[in-house]
Order: sequence, then C-alpha cells, then structure tokens
Amino acid sequence: SGLDGSGIDRLYLAGVNQPVRFEGAVTLDLPRALQIETAQIEVGPLGGVAPQVRLSAGYLLLNGAIVDPFLATEPASGTLELSGGWIDLLGGLALRGAAAVTLDSATDIRLVGTVPDATDGEFGRVRGTLDSQGDLSLRASQVYTATGASFRLNAAGAPGEAGRTIRIEGL
Repeated sequence: SGLDGSGIDRLYLAGVNQPVRFEGAVTLDLPRALQIETAQIEVGPLGGVAPQVRLSAGYLLLNGAIVDPFLATEPASGTLELSGGWIDLLGGLALRGAAAVTLDSATDIRLVGTVPDATDGEFGRVRGTLDSQGDLSLRASQVYTATGASFRLNAAGAPGEAGRTIRIEGL
C-alpha cells in the first residue's frame, strides 16, 4: 500500500454517517494498532476486479454504532480479511460487499455490547451485533462476549444468493 515504509504504526479510520470503503486489492499491515469506527465497512470491485482486502495490526478495534439489520441488495464478491494480535468488536457493525469475511486473531476476539438492551431493564445488560453479507469465519484462541453483554453474529447474503455460514475456529 501507499503507507509501506512511511513509519506509520497505528491508524484511525472513521466513517461519520457513511461507511468506510475499500476498493480493489488493498493490503494494510500496521505493527501497533488499527481502529475503524463506523457502522459499516464496505468492500467493492475496482476496474471489474473483485475486492481482495487484507487489514492487519497488532491490535484491531472495530467500533460501530448499532444499526438495524441490513438487507444486501447486490451480490457479494471477493474477500475481507481482518487480522490482529487481539481483536475487539464494539457495538454494532455491518460488513458489506465481501463473499467471505475472516476475523483472525493470534489470541482473543472479544465481543463487547455498547447499547442498553431494552428487553433486560432489570440487569442493565448491553448488546452488540456483527452482520456480514458473506460467509463469516472467526479464528482465535478464545471468542467471547464481555461481562454483561449479548452479541449477535449474523451472515446473510443478498436476495437470491445461497445461504451463508458462520464458522468459529480455535487455534
């Protein structure tokens, strides 16, 4: 990528009221941290070539606002690979455009709800969600929710696409 050799070791990307979008072949490898704050991460083709997006960092934080479950309207293609030494998913996030999404952690993937759960007023639980348009794979030593949180994983394609799968693998 254009950041190779730049000395940048951490990066913050934010989409305020819009998705963070990657097009074509994108590889980003940061030694320390990558934080993406948005309700949606989108990948798309560039010049007719399916997206191949690989984002990696020592620590990966995906921080989203709870969004209504999305309905994909276009078929997904290509891949989105998110990897880190540790991965935190906060709130709600939709991943669009990739037929295959992989979250790969050398240690843990922690799922942290951030929005009060209206169905559980007595205990003050919070909820979170990860919606993927493509097949979703989580690979880590441990995948768990934070204390007092519920977290929904969802893989649903566009109308007419074959059913999607969720796979959780241990190291």
